[in-house]
Amino acid sequence: MVQESQVEVTRESGIDEAGNDVQSQRVVRQEENAASNSGVARNVIWLVYGIVAGLHVIRFLLSLLGANGNNGFANLIYNITNPFVAPFRSLFSVDTTVGNGTGRFEIETLVALLVYGLIAWVLVRIVRIRKDTD
Repeated sequence: MVQESQVEVTRESGIDEAGNDVQSQRVVRQEENAASNSGVARNVIWLVYGIVAGLHVIRFLLSLLGANGNNGFANLIYNITNPFVAPFRSLFSVDTTVGNGTGRFEIETLVALLVYGLIAWVLVRIVRIRKDTD
């Protein structure tokens, strides 16, 4: 990890209450972490994953409880998450009809949650490794 330091020295002189000459020196060391951008990148990755995961959890619950797909909210959640779930839809041989009012345990949504969580974790590790080598 690369860190650069800046040192700011402030010298002051004056006379105290007893009439003595007083000199003081104040040294302030400011650490500038060259890898602070990597911390921001890691936070952004986790934020994006958190939003995606939250939407998938809502989708899973709506499907499990048999939400009506014609409802505006359910339809919005299904439409937003469909591109993320689509790669895993044919992974298992189960009925993939969503939003028809019948409760369904969406295994593909859980797999999507796990896979995207793993991808986020790997990206964070890559950012951390890159930070450590700078």
